[in-house]
Amino acid sequence: MPWLVTGQLIVALAACGDDGPGGGNDNVNQGPSGTYLLTIESDRWVAPEGIGIIIGTYVPDFLLGVRSSGDATVLLLGAVVDDAPGVSQDLCKETIDFPVTDVGAGGTFTAGPVAFGLTITGYDVTLHELYVSGTFTPDGTAFVAGTFMGILDAREFEGFFGTDATGVCELVASVGAACEACPADGDPYCLTVRAEDLRADRVEEVVLTPVTTEQIPAWCDPTVPECGPNVRVETYAAGLYNGYTLFAPMHETTTYLIDICGVVVHTWESAYHPGHGTYLLENGHLIHAGMVGSMDFSPPSTGGVVEELDWEGNVVWSYTYCDDQRCLHHDIEPLPNGNVLMVAWEKKTVAEAVAAGRDPSNLAIDQLWPDHIIEVEPVLPEGGNIVWEWHLWDHLIQDFDPAQANHGVVADHPELFDVNGALAGDGSPDTGADLSHVNSIDYNPDLDQILISVHRYNEIVVIDHATTTAEAAGHTGGRYGRGGDALYRWGNPRMYGAGDLADQQLYGQHHAHWIPPGLPGEGNLLIFNNGLSRLFSSVDELTPAADASGLYPLTPGADWGPSALVWQYTDPTPTDFLSPVVSGAQRLPNGNTLICDGQGSVFFEVTAEGREVWRYRAPANVYFRATRYPPDYPGLDALQR
Repeated sequence: MPWLVTGQLIVALAACGDDGPGGGNDNVNQGPSGTYLLTIESDRWVAPEGIGIIIGTYVPDFLLGVRSSGDATVLLLGAVVDDAPGVSQDLCKETIDFPVTDVGAGGTFTAGPVAFGLTITGYDVTLHELYVSGTFTPDGTAFVAGTFMGILDAREFEGFFGTDATGVCELVASVGAACEACPADGDPYCLTVRAEDLRADRVEEVVLTPVTTEQIPAWCDPTVPECGPNVRVETYAAGLYNGYTLFAPMHETTTYLIDICGVVVHTWESAYHPGHGTYLLENGHLIHAGMVGSMDFSPPSTGGVVEELDWEGNVVWSYTYCDDQRCLHHDIEPLPNGNVLMVAWEKKTVAEAVAAGRDPSNLAIDQLWPDHIIEVEPVLPEGGNIVWEWHLWDHLIQDFDPAQANHGVVADHPELFDVNGALAGDGSPDTGADLSHVNSIDYNPDLDQILISVHRYNEIVVIDHATTTAEAAGHTGGRYGRGGDALYRWGNPRMYGAGDLADQQLYGQHHAHWIPPGLPGEGNLLIFNNGLSRLFSSVDELTPAADASGLYPLTPGADWGPSALVWQYTDPTPTDFLSPVVSGAQRLPNGNTLICDGQGSVFFEVTAEGREVWRYRAPANVYFRATRYPPDYPGLDALQR
């Protein structure tokens, strides 16, 4: 069913005692009851002079309605289906209530103003400050002597007429009309239009039903398919972003691709459970981390292997990086040059940890696992070359043991990581071996920077990728002159002595990443904030405090900022949405955000205003992330074959 292209006006008036869509009320003036259809011919448009030549061509008909509400009568606007036989309401168009309107003696009424949205051959425009008046006949079969008046803004017709607003005004001037100042901003692009001597006849077969934006079906958008029944798709509303969603259940070896209707359109089988990052490349191949089952590093976060599978599921490349001293875990990041960034642990002994200033009482087991990052150049069909690496171990500070070389004032070195700074979920010192627990990695090719989510420190960190491996181990060199030190940290400034518990904003977060170019919010950071000790989850968007060069200025003793978010999603009842582990979020091209509640096995999409437009209840499992790809994504070409 297409969006409204016609402009026929259906007018429904529910009188007192009426059980129609608007209900009834004994205090309402008696009047006609039913639904009325109004057509406005070109010659009925009388002001400005000559405007009917244009409006009558492109907007010959409209849609309107009336119902009883409370202790007075209100008009209700609706739409009719353009290409359906007979007269029926277009449920793809929102109905609009006029302000309260009394039907006076002799059945006369005046209603308005409202802003009424129309779609004219694919272009959305608005009739501003719309008023409607008329007189109902005594038998209630019609209203006559009707008047229809409103304001059109030429700027909304620019695409339709293929010219700018000035050109549109010149066009209407050619038929004798003139643009005037717009009430909203005073710019000279508006027309006050008026149609008179109108008649609307009652149509018995139509009952006008109130429709809100939330009730408009998603398939009203011609780019979105009309779905059949699917028990897993619980919300499917207008405004969603059509595409295909990729996800890999953590307790299975299958990766799934579903369409917007929840139908599985493709799968990939692997010999491994997810380990966890999974991506669809532009060549149609799946690249994912797998779990090799290491006995030296604890699951469920352990990975160990990265595989690339073609569309048919054949393994075209495999790289294993896991032994008793190091092992991949959590996330990977494919790079534009074909290399892959990978997150891994490396094992340190008690002696090495103590020499780095670790408090021995915070060593629950006889080892410590700091994170490092490797960049791997694939060698097909199996293997790879490590061409760059960064180790958190090279960037430590501590104020616990003055006998060690890295002893210093933590607050004086926000670019370094306090080896004793990580805290457990309850705020106590973290005694586990997993020092930092980096759980996501992202790359910005324009800045040549890497963003990591440091779970144990409840913060995100930016580092320079434009270094050599030697420079990444030090404190100078690279594009930004800081070597491998932190360029930016956000979420928990007490980790570098610039705040306290009240300043913490992240709580066990996941999936920190830059919003890609071309999307709403591009360049901002989007983070799934799990909530842990806060006891509710959110999706947080912030603008990092970067200058034109890509550096992040910092006042000594202060935190990096910002203190305020650009956007945040929480459930209307915040504690009803809590995913304490895994999970992620993705900004979509239409400005919506896809959210993966990984613990709750739910993927849902919300608008910028927080309205839910799509919800898919996945089979009970745990999900690291869900990613939506547009229908024209090159990696989906095989679906069209």
